[in-house]
Amino acid sequence: MKDDFEHSRGRWYDQEELRAKLTGWGTNRQGHAIRRKYREQLAQVLAADRRRPRNREIWAALKDVDSDVMLANGITAAAGEGIGTDDDGIKNFRDQAIWLGQQFRS
Repeated sequence: MKDDFEHSRGRWYDQEELRAKLTGWGTNRQGHAIRRKYREQLAQVLAADRRRPRNREIWAALKDVDSDVMLANGITAAAGEGIGTDDDGIKNFRDQAIWLGQQFRS
């Protein structure tokens, strides 16, 4: 029989796991911590790239997307199982880029 602590811990873990499965790994508590840590750094990189874009078509597609949303989707792509994987289930940059591009489609 479980004691109260184990029961509460199990309920909390299940809640975080459920949130991650429903809305992505970038939206749970761990994802929020990562976003807080890297939000400013990403904003600086994006601002610098927007001033001198290497690919104007990408920035035209992302003009209305918030950098925090980009970061949350990037965390989800990196941490999520089955996201950005090929037919063999192996993660690779190409399939992650395709998944990310599908998330930002208008």
